[in-house]
Amino acid sequence: MFQKEMNSYIKYLFPVLIGMSLLFSFQNCGQVSLSENPSKPVVATGIKGNFCVSKTAGSKYVKTKLYFLNLTAKPMEHRLVPDTDVDGLEDSLETGASALFSSTNRRSSGILDSICYRRGVGSNCAPSAGSCDPTKKFFYGGISECDLAAFTGNGGPKGLNIDGSTKMDFVPDLLEVLRGTSVSSEDADISSDRDVLTNEQEIILGTDPNDEFSYDPPLANRALIDLTKDAVPNSVCNGQDSYSFYVNQFPTIPLEPYSDSDGMAHGRDENIGLIILVSRNSVTSNVEYYSYLFRVFHNSGGYEIVAAPEDFVLEGSY
Repeated sequence: MFQKEMNSYIKYLFPVLIGMSLLFSFQNCGQVSLSENPSKPVVATGIKGNFCVSKTAGSKYVKTKLYFLNLTAKPMEHRLVPDTDVDGLEDSLETGASALFSSTNRRSSGILDSICYRRGVGSNCAPSAGSCDPTKKFFYGGISECDLAAFTGNGGPKGLNIDGSTKMDFVPDLLEVLRGTSVSSEDADISSDRDVLTNEQEIILGTDPNDEFSYDPPLANRALIDLTKDAVPNSVCNGQDSYSFYVNQFPTIPLEPYSDSDGMAHGRDENIGLIILVSRNSVTSNVEYYSYLFRVFHNSGGYEIVAAPEDFVLEGSY
């Protein structure tokens, strides 16, 4: 990742491949990349806002990571394919007479379909009744306590810290589930597909950590976000630093409409974007996770989305 000062703000751009090496600095992640259909990139503009590094008064928190993803699109090689129900499975695996799951029901057996699929147990992998609370959900309903419990395969959390992220590698659980890595092991710094990127780098980049051919999507088809550290922190931040952001481009894809009670419902061609901020206390090393969810339509423009610090939800801290 290269960091370049431009006037009064810092613009973060990654990844850039030099030969076979790739430089990343996860302490200053401000721009994330997603791949779109190379023949028709779509740029969503007018998405901007302001966030607090933390809303907790006291010793300073520092921004350590910023994730920026399209939840309704799954990366495959150099393109995005629909994941209409935001369950981590591309729609092509959930259609047809032989499909075990449905693109119109993200929890066909009570937990996210991608968890059952990756465990290879069909539709019978939900935790036993009473072992978890299916109504306890995080990231706008994107993931539940029972989804996380199912990773153990025996109906219980088994020591997992069930909130914004487990205590394993601090990658947000929802992103690990949707991108096919594990919430119950420290796999952020390994490369599941044995390419030049670690699993966490691929999640941040917007590529597929289980596909060795997806690691270098075209620059023109990546999601780009600029960050500016505010000279005077926002007054709602309890003395913590604040940042302003502007989305330069956000690739979108055509989608069928989807309806559920989870918070992942969307209209036809309505894409769901998610920004997740990870902050760490400089004194206590406590970690906080904040998230902001927004929706944009494929092939539309001229609108404006403005996020205030109050719109960023604290998902978990420890």
